[in-house]
Amino acid sequence: MKVLILTFLVTMGLSACYEGAPVNSNDYTISDINMTMVVESKQSNKTSVSVHLARFRQLTTIPVNLTGSDQLIANAYGVTKPLTKVKDGEYQVVFNANTSDVFKISFLRTGERGAPNNTVTLPPPFAITQPVNNQIFNNSDLITFSWSPANNFYNMNLVYEVTCTTISNNKVSFPRQSLKLNDIGSYVFDSSKLSISSFQNLDVTQPCTCNFLINRYEYNGIRDDNLGGGSFGATQEKAVNLLINP
Repeated sequence: MKVLILTFLVTMGLSACYEGAPVNSNDYTISDINMTMVVESKQSNKTSVSVHLARFRQLTTIPVNLTGSDQLIANAYGVTKPLTKVKDGEYQVVFNANTSDVFKISFLRTGERGAPNNTVTLPPPFAITQPVNNQIFNNSDLITFSWSPANNFYNMNLVYEVTCTTISNNKVSFPRQSLKLNDIGSYVFDSSKLSISSFQNLDVTQPCTCNFLINRYEYNGIRDDNLGGGSFGATQEKAVNLLINP
């Protein structure tokens, strides 16, 4: 088996390449297929497992659809479930739990070993305790984010995106930004990082909206040697929306 360290984001970025016409999985050996697995929980008692199957040719991503006897099976929380197709090359299943657990995805095939041993661990869940949704701040305030329980074994990111309204009633926004956090239960965010003052002709009577996401993540999954490549990640995500006066 191969331990994949932080290749998850790189592989996910490949989805931005050109996408070719889908192909059938049973036309290829397992070693010709790449698999990306994303385990994600955004709400209590729900965790989704998404798998993307593909072949890569230069800058082209070629989706691979399961055909013949090929199937994807997920196991977690003592429950085994098949993944179902959501679009070309992408398969998904949802578990009714979101506590920390090892997720195992098996790519099974009759007459060939397949790739049954792919795993990643979902980090423990947490809750944002402050600030609260729609809390109002000024664009020079220091905003304290608190979450519980802390867990310094994992990594965390704070992702944010701000949208403001101009005097002509148009919406303007910056691309999403992210900061790496220590998982110690709190972080003080300087709202000047939002750069609201750099916007031109803002309607100062309307607060800007800012979406903050806190992610606790694990991108060190284990891939079955039989696969041609791939990466595996798991994340717990919580969101809070704030109002920032320009």
